Amino acid sequence: MGHEEKRPGVDREWIQKTSRLSRLKLTEDELAELLPQLGQILDHVDQLRAVPTDGIEPFMHPLLELLPGSETRAFREDRASNVTQENDPSSAILECAPELTDRAFQVPQAVPQGGGRSK
Repeated sequence: MGHEEKRPGVDREWIQKTSRLSRLKLTEDELAELLPQLGQILDHVDQLRAVPTDGIEPFMHPLLELLPGSETRAFREDRASNVTQENDPSSAILECAPELTDRAFQVPQAVPQGGGRSK
């Protein structure tokens, strides 16, 4: 399917609705440029889906392929630990912060609160 063809569900109206939900303001030029690009991306996804992958083991970790003997190397167990304020290694890092809020960095607000919608 060529990227110029109309895909079911993916058209100018769908992109406009998605951009509104994502709070993106797209100009008509951006919309005209995005529609064929999205078609090309979906064409590529279709090609990937067509590749037979039955019986292929999933790729687990890049080191298993690159480092000799890495297949026998043990990775640490993913488990919760009991960190108290006395043995917390992040305390030294937090001491350097210009402002703290509840043991976390205080940063300027990046996204306004209140759920205002873009038009």
